[in-house]
Amino acid sequence: MWELDLSHFLKPLRYQKVASIGDDAFDDMTSNSSPPGLPLVNGQKSVKRKSAMYALCHLFLSCLCLIFSISFLFFKYYHDLSDDTCLRQLSAPSPALEAVELELVTFNDTFQPDEYSGYPSATSEKAWAALWDCDLQTIYQVDEAMLIQKVGAFSVPLESLAGLNKSSMTGDFRLVGSGTGAGVGGLLEGAHQIHCLNLLLAHIPSFRAEMTVNVLTTNAVDLQQLLEEKKTTSAYTVEDYLAQIHRYESALHALISPAPKNQVLEIAKARDEERQKGQIRGPFHGIPIILKDSFVTASELGMSTTAGSYAFIGAKASKNGAITQRLIDAGMVILGKANMTEFAGMKMTMMMPGWSAHGGQTLSPYVGKIKDNEKILGHSPAPGGSSTGSAVAVAAGFSPLAMATETIGSIVTPSTRAGLYALKPTTGVQDITGLYTMTEFFDSPGPMAKSAADVRVLSEILLGRLFTSPQLGSWEGLSVGFLDPSIWSLSLDLCTQFEGTAEQMVDEYEETVSALRSGGCPLKYPIHCKDPSVLPTTILPIAYWDFRNLCIPRFIRSFDECSVTSVADIIEFNEKNSDKALPAPFVEQNDLEGAMIATEEKEQIDELKQDLRTAARAILDELFNKEEINILVAPGDSPLCVHASAAGYPIATVPIGQLRYNGRPFGLCLLARANEEETLLRFMAVYEKVAKPRPIPKF
Repeated sequence: MWELDLSHFLKPLRYQKVASIGDDAFDDMTSNSSPPGLPLVNGQKSVKRKSAMYALCHLFLSCLCLIFSISFLFFKYYHDLSDDTCLRQLSAPSPALEAVELELVTFNDTFQPDEYSGYPSATSEKAWAALWDCDLQTIYQVDEAMLIQKVGAFSVPLESLAGLNKSSMTGDFRLVGSGTGAGVGGLLEGAHQIHCLNLLLAHIPSFRAEMTVNVLTTNAVDLQQLLEEKKTTSAYTVEDYLAQIHRYESALHALISPAPKNQVLEIAKARDEERQKGQIRGPFHGIPIILKDSFVTASELGMSTTAGSYAFIGAKASKNGAITQRLIDAGMVILGKANMTEFAGMKMTMMMPGWSAHGGQTLSPYVGKIKDNEKILGHSPAPGGSSTGSAVAVAAGFSPLAMATETIGSIVTPSTRAGLYALKPTTGVQDITGLYTMTEFFDSPGPMAKSAADVRVLSEILLGRLFTSPQLGSWEGLSVGFLDPSIWSLSLDLCTQFEGTAEQMVDEYEETVSALRSGGCPLKYPIHCKDPSVLPTTILPIAYWDFRNLCIPRFIRSFDECSVTSVADIIEFNEKNSDKALPAPFVEQNDLEGAMIATEEKEQIDELKQDLRTAARAILDELFNKEEINILVAPGDSPLCVHASAAGYPIATVPIGQLRYNGRPFGLCLLARANEEETLLRFMAVYEKVAKPRPIPKF
């Protein structure tokens, strides 16, 4: 084992004396052919620091030299030297280091080629330590915009160099000159060292593995902790998710408009730079997210907003929708737009969930191919509901989080069939400017995620309030009523049960009830609630009226340029472009036409809305009061979402397990009174501690 000195590259590029670089060292750095060297040992003294004033003057003169010499030396370093050359040059060049305080310039953008700019010196140093398998202890504290590090002495195994030279990369790793110089030479030597070190981040498996997240299992809260602990960066995280998208998007069709790679990486690097400066925008600063294609994004972000329709391809918006902007202001990084049922289903009756003319058919990462003649909420399709793309994107590891919207079941149904936690907040409490919704009466946007904590934090961002109840992690104050799963299930018109699927879901539902009761959950089972069939049959006329008179006009106003101006224009566009807009098997647009010819007046619709809301709330409030409960639970495969939408109440979902038949996940739906999102979030948080881990797709 040899003692190594890191001071040649850990020393700052300012406030630090450096000695002149020699010609031999320079030649060493630019040569590709020399044999691998061994670390030098013993005998080089630490360089003493000069006075601050002298160092500043010295730096000023050096910078002047740098400016005059840039055309020659800077070009030589970064245009004559390939990445492969730099990698071969990197090895341990200097002697033992005793414990000493060193200063690191926080960022080295000035000296970095563009693709490496934005990476902190501390990250480079960590990569170097990982390469040599060192025990490098660092303590960080902010002092006058610098990072002060206390670096302890450490040793490096000689076999590390030999191991690198046996790697799959061509050429040998060799010594870099150990002399660091004053003026331009010293500055460029330091920059070159950092450049070499940054290359390690992509080539050292053990270090890259530490920086890589498991995109299928890592939730956003845990990812944020990794960012805070400097164990990864937003840029690396985005690269991981983009790689997963590249691997599986062609099979799943979960995305309709991915963000341009270079642009989204620049945004992620900007969030990293803000974090390095202590400028944290929100609790999910630098965390990736995917938005349903109903959320308007400004054209400058490079993603379209079409609601799945060819009629809106090419529409241009100069500003983001209200929720999109709220997420950006909170520091989140938008990776793309998720595929969705075209117009959230307001196109053709019984259209398969997750299909749009623009995005094709989204498929489940758990099940895959849809069986012939499958019903729209059968067991083989993609997760049912218009927000299918959002759910599949999170489950498949394209993003830790997604935004969705729900009319009736469009958040909770896809989420329960993708093994996710999700929430549809109370209707009408969010600003939906710049958001396509099918209706204003039923619809509400909400989050999908891999954990209850993720849903809570994203809900705080969306709703602008903190859910910090002292009872957040306990059953205290909760009283839960479970409906009978043998009664509350999907009708055979929507889902055919076979090969024990219904029996398994009932059995595991009851096992969950028992586990929760044993875990201290105050619950009642079974309780009984009136079926949604007793509600007024006014859902369709309300949806038609809202769609034509409120939602489509508001959506179109979100754009500065748009080829259609009304529902009539959309219908005409589809007819003229039927090969793309009306492909088999979804060749009709009867719902669009139904909305166009509906004759109800506003006064009639307002009365229908009032009657439906009053009836639904009366049913639910009576049950809450009679049973003395504040949460109502049913299987995820049930019509409880109809009651929630009619009443405008919040509804959430949590996972239970997977069907033995084909691996399709299933779960629970939870309903609470208006503005009682925190009640649902409390249940979800404690439930997650008791329940089995959420199912992970196996690609």
